[in-house]
Amino acid sequence: GFTRGRQSRECVVVLETFLDFHCPFSRKLFGVLLPVLESFPTVEHRVVIHVQPWHSQATAMSMVVLASHMVSK
Repeated sequence: GFTRGRQSRECVVVLETFLDFHCPFSRKLFGVLLPVLESFPTVEHRVVIHVQPWHSQATAMSMVVLASHMVSK
């Protein structure tokens, strides 16, 4: 997984979300969660990619997400 946004010792709360980016429910949660997290500067958001085997393209999509995160650093 990866940490999205702030990553510091000043963060009081760590929120870990287990997401499959191919899952429509995970996608909906992620879209709702992002604006809420912007309102709370002391929250560190850690995304753990949890691939669900019944989503046919989930593995490839998760690898692309991780690769793009690594390249953007």
